[in-house]
Amino acid sequence: MSELGRPLVIAHRGASGLAPENSLAAFALAVELGADRIEIDVRLARDGVPVVMHDATVDRTSDGGGRVSDLTWDELRRLRLRPKRGEDPALLGLPSLEQTLEHARLPLCVELKSERHEPELARAVVALLAQANLLESAWIWSFDWRDLAAVGEHSSVVKRGALALRWPGEEAMRCAELLVPFVGHQLLVRGRPARYEGWPVVVWTVNRLWMARRLAAQGVDGLVSDWPDRLLTLWP
Repeated sequence: MSELGRPLVIAHRGASGLAPENSLAAFALAVELGADRIEIDVRLARDGVPVVMHDATVDRTSDGGGRVSDLTWDELRRLRLRPKRGEDPALLGLPSLEQTLEHARLPLCVELKSERHEPELARAVVALLAQANLLESAWIWSFDWRDLAAVGEHSSVVKRGALALRWPGEEAMRCAELLVPFVGHQLLVRGRPARYEGWPVVVWTVNRLWMARRLAAQGVDGLVSDWPDRLLTLWP
């Protein structure tokens, strides 16, 4: 999957170790640091607008409160994400997916976030990626195989990733082209079972250099990290 002679380094929620997660500031910093891709989380606002937010609520990362699904985009766009290192205030609004597609400047890994299967989320994300002519470069991930199936109903082009704490199950594998296991499991098994041979593997979340070295030696295809700058020191 990578022609770089190393795993792809994917900035988790942008360069979230250094800048507020899922912010335009974190995405811009990921580009500056030399990451290969940016991973983001997308949820639907109450009025159906896809917004970039990991948690079900805005409480932890913004100056507001409440569930994303209970707030309209007009309400969400007024919120400010909490700064880490004096970031430009203009880059600290809670971004919509559409704004992110305009500013990210790197291929995206879009995780679909919902507390239940939400077919409309897959449809809305695919529609915006198509509108931006980014379907061929983007990857869409989910823990729910039904989300991945819904993505496939709207696009035969975009690559789908099956997120899992261990290895994805059979249903997810039928709906995906990438395996996306958790780092703890991947380090424990030290490889992949024979039935997964030939599948591209992207591991999350890899923040320590010894982890990155070991996983690279296993031949994984991508490493998702809060600190992409640290991982990139392994391959100057």
